[in-house]
Amino acid sequence: MAMNNPHFKVVVFTPTKALFKHLGKSLTDQHLEFFYAPNISEVEQLINRVKPNLLIIHVDEESEKYLSTLQIMQTLSPVQDLWFLLLLGENLSFEKVRVELPPKRIFLQKDSNDFKEIVHNLLTIRNIEQNLSDEVNKNRFEEDINNVLRIVYQERDINRVFERLVNYLPKSIRMDYCCIFTLDKQMRHLEHFSQFIPPTHPKITGSVHSFEQIVEDWMREGVPFFRDQDEDPPAFDKLRKWGWPVTQVFFLPIHLRERNFGAILVGNSKKSPLNEQEIRLLNEVAQFISTRILDKTLAGAETQDLSSFSDQLITNHFDEGNIFQHTCKRLNEIANASSTIFWQYNKGFGFLFPKYYHFAEKDKTSGPPEKNMIFLTREHFLSQMIEKGEVRSIENVALESKLGPATIAIFQKLSYQHILVLPLKVHNEITGALIVNKSQENERFSILEIHKTEEVVRRTQNVLEDAQEVKEAQFKLKQLSRIFELGNEIKLDLSLHNKLSRIAMSVRKTLGWNDIAILLEDELGKRLRVSNLVGFKENFDLDLDFSRPIGVKKFYNFLKQCSELSSAYFYNSQVIAAANNGAEASPHTATEWQKNDLLILPLETRNKILGYMIVHDPVDRLKPTVEKISPLEFYANQAAVAVENSVLFDKLRASEERYRSLAETMSLGLVTCNQRGEIMYANPAFRKLIGVPESQVLSKKLADFFAEKSHAGLHRVLEKLAAAEKDETTRLENLEFELVSRPGEIIPVSLFGFPLYERRERAGFFLVLNDLRVIKNLERMKADFNSMIVHDLRSPMNVIQGFIELIRSRVVGEINPEQEELLDIAKENVKKVLALVDNFLVASKLEVGKFTIEPKQNNINQLIEQQVDSHRVLVKSKNLQIHMDLDRNLPPLCFDSLRIEQVLNNLFSNAIKFTPENGSIFIKSGWLERMGESEDKHFACISVQDTGAGIPNEQLERIFEKYEQVDANQGFNVRGTGLGLSICKEIVNLHNGEIWAESQPDIGSKFSFTLPVEPEYEKLEE
Repeated sequence: MAMNNPHFKVVVFTPTKALFKHLGKSLTDQHLEFFYAPNISEVEQLINRVKPNLLIIHVDEESEKYLSTLQIMQTLSPVQDLWFLLLLGENLSFEKVRVELPPKRIFLQKDSNDFKEIVHNLLTIRNIEQNLSDEVNKNRFEEDINNVLRIVYQERDINRVFERLVNYLPKSIRMDYCCIFTLDKQMRHLEHFSQFIPPTHPKITGSVHSFEQIVEDWMREGVPFFRDQDEDPPAFDKLRKWGWPVTQVFFLPIHLRERNFGAILVGNSKKSPLNEQEIRLLNEVAQFISTRILDKTLAGAETQDLSSFSDQLITNHFDEGNIFQHTCKRLNEIANASSTIFWQYNKGFGFLFPKYYHFAEKDKTSGPPEKNMIFLTREHFLSQMIEKGEVRSIENVALESKLGPATIAIFQKLSYQHILVLPLKVHNEITGALIVNKSQENERFSILEIHKTEEVVRRTQNVLEDAQEVKEAQFKLKQLSRIFELGNEIKLDLSLHNKLSRIAMSVRKTLGWNDIAILLEDELGKRLRVSNLVGFKENFDLDLDFSRPIGVKKFYNFLKQCSELSSAYFYNSQVIAAANNGAEASPHTATEWQKNDLLILPLETRNKILGYMIVHDPVDRLKPTVEKISPLEFYANQAAVAVENSVLFDKLRASEERYRSLAETMSLGLVTCNQRGEIMYANPAFRKLIGVPESQVLSKKLADFFAEKSHAGLHRVLEKLAAAEKDETTRLENLEFELVSRPGEIIPVSLFGFPLYERRERAGFFLVLNDLRVIKNLERMKADFNSMIVHDLRSPMNVIQGFIELIRSRVVGEINPEQEELLDIAKENVKKVLALVDNFLVASKLEVGKFTIEPKQNNINQLIEQQVDSHRVLVKSKNLQIHMDLDRNLPPLCFDSLRIEQVLNNLFSNAIKFTPENGSIFIKSGWLERMGESEDKHFACISVQDTGAGIPNEQLERIFEKYEQVDANQGFNVRGTGLGLSICKEIVNLHNGEIWAESQPDIGSKFSFTLPVEPEYEKLEE
């Protein structure tokens, strides 16, 4: 096998030794051996003698040499596991050689003086061979395992199993001698024995007793080993006398439950160590034998007996005492022992003491054990055994040097002679140890007894774990029940001090802590004050005084000394004191609660710490564990919630007071309605507004107090508020409606509404109403005033304009050209003033809702052409180009020609104003179709586009607002009132059209508006 021979042998036949020498130098560390054949006739002889793995051979193109090489190849190709690397001459083709040679295990390459490719191919072949060899070995090992399994489980008799195994193993393992044996229950004499001796050697062996003496020491050591005769000459002399003339042995114990009860012994006459795979096979054999014997030992009534023991513990619902008592009795019976005692472990003080026991009938005169204690802090041997859960039998207890003197003295009082120590853990927590005793000198624990006692303890442990889980579940249920009861007791109307007092007393009674303190942060978060204190009468050596406030910074420094345990902080005074003194804490004190120990739990809610709960002096005197802290966390959370609720309750009550004061004193009307629109609250300002007392407002429909024409709009508002998403902030502002007061007066109001939520669910909505009567009166007075001012301005301006026309027409006399030019300028300025006055008048009418239109059938293209003609003078003065693209297929439209002329005039004027000289203006009309809810709608679209400075994007949306002017146009030195575009928007809206602007800075602007084609036109025809 490849793993037995790590060297890879290579035979080289080439015309010169150059390749042979290169391979020897470059591959010295690759476990390769090279052999050189000087001529073709010696190749076959060398291969038969060396048995290489690879043949490297030069194939010459010369006919005679080529045929000789082919003949050698044909002869050697049947040789198993031989690879060929053929170095072809320059004129030989791969195809020719490949056709004339067998296809397997042959590599072809051209011969050259560059040996790198040859080295690469050689190592590739070596790796392929190694992988194939490993695969063969793996398959062979699996076959051996299957055969051994069949032998072990097909035969009923153990002796027959051993006979077949010792005859099969030499076929798979390099050995000369082999034997398999087991000892009896007392571990003294051979019970089963079978051996293999080579056929060439006489089968002469000594007595069984002689063999027992040979392996006695090896069995006692109980470890596998390889050993040469130089290492133990007396043992090999005994083996030769026994009939095994060997120079090397391999000893492999057979374990049952980690105890030796037999072995496999392999011997070789010459030194030939077993390889890894052979040792692995022997280990598998030992494991199969152990399992087979264990299955046989536990078969039948004994297994049933142990099962019935578990069933008895479960079905009888034994408590913990009865379980241990029953277990002690059963162990005593199984082991034929004198006594069995359960030594319970006191975790707080770290000692074992006898708790439950059973004595055999013959030893009942001994009476119950005394109250002796074994301190595990001093008894390291037992302590390590119990900690590891290691089952061990100790013979002659009085002579056991590993036991401490105090422990031996206690065991002698109890007549302990040979004992079996069975540690017991429940959920990986040390509970104690069951110690079974045989008091007679000649009695020992057998392998079977040890195994059966282990099984009894394992089943007892399972029952105890189940019982403990039930007990813990009941205890936790009781704790949770108390927590729920406590939750019902803590009412909002209780003071915070009373709530925390009930929590502290519940911790004391339910969880068994004698001292409890609850500390809360003050409003500034700088100090902790004791809110409740239970116990803590004992003096502490800590720098914490609960009688006065404790600084938060000082307390946090104290927490830094604590170790974190779950969500709590544990101040381990023993560890801290030992660390301050440069020493280590005792392992025993790691479990016992000390006088200055403290457990601190934060009162945390919403990632904010409100204070701390400090507990001290547990009833069980044990340091805290994660399981012990868990129920404390419930109470800490309860306390945190109580504190938070108390704070929130106070804040809520103060907030309600502020809200009610605001609502009751505010001058605006406030109404709260439910989802059905019924009034749940109305403040005095609303009741005064409608002139109705409170008793006649509550539970009434809100719509009952609004004018009939406002009902539809109000309904839409309420629907929108009711449909708002849970996390959406829906607000409706500045919506105008009309209220109806008790005297019948119509009151205009502006409405502000938003949803109302209670407990994160939509409960209704708020409405804030502002009386607009004063504002409306002011707006009316303003409009009247504006109309008067406009009228007073327009009259003299018309007179001035008339006189200018008279003079220009030369009715009163001739004028020279200079005078005519000055009159033209005066006329244009008068015209501008009149346009401004007209805009102010329109704006005033719009504000008070008095602006109306008188639509009639008109031709929009004709109106556009008229406006272009009226602006020819201005266009010519700036040398602007006018481009018109008018759709002549547009039908007559229904619109107010005077007002649309005003829109066109404003757009043309702006385009001329803000287009630089030599620029262009594009005027276009056409069809526009838009999708409607029920049907498509058709419009005439009119646009005016210029090549001016453009409008910045951030100002584009505001240009249709009153008094807004574009900053980018200031370079033209043109100022206006900012009313023109806002008036255009209102006029277009009154025609049910739309106006908008598009612009690119430094390129130009485009203003467009639409007029409906069909609705008004059809109505006009009807």
